[in-house]
Amino acid sequence: MATTLLSAASRAGLDALFRRAAAANIGPTPQRAPDVVAVASPHPPAADCVGVLAFTITSFRFRLVVMLGVNAGVLEWDDPDAEAGRRAAIDALAERGNMACGEMARDLARGGRHVGLSTPTWLRASASPLLEASAPQHLSAFELRLDNGAHLDAWVALRAYAPIEFDTLVAASADSAGELELF
Repeated sequence: MATTLLSAASRAGLDALFRRAAAANIGPTPQRAPDVVAVASPHPPAADCVGVLAFTITSFRFRLVVMLGVNAGVLEWDDPDAEAGRRAAIDALAERGNMACGEMARDLARGGRHVGLSTPTWLRASASPLLEASAPQHLSAFELRLDNGAHLDAWVALRAYAPIEFDTLVAASADSAGELELF
């Protein structure tokens, strides 16, 4: 009899955790949070995707990868008239994604797990199929719809190395006052 490494409840909890973290952190301001919509099945990046931001949360028992597909409209979402340039827009999005993944890491650590968070990595759009090649036990796709009509494709993949339950994920995350956290 095969051992299930990740239960259906844990999968649902992980998706709920991503939705909360993305809605709270990815928009330009908290008042401009994106709509986070589940997509029926993982898909390749949109044709207008200029690259992918990858974030990794790791533990001795699992590796969680979050990827955000960035399109040209997203690069203009803060201020279409700004001359800060493409790199500054990508850096700003990487920081927001890092805040979202930091919130996820904090929630994943609640069960006494030791977790680490990587530095955001900019990849070519063609890198997103690598998630499926890593044979994750869980792979979900989302679309983050921004208030200016732009969107981000998002993928959440978890590879478990041992049976694990995320029993604390279904409860709502506690509000944070923005205190400094050390992982």
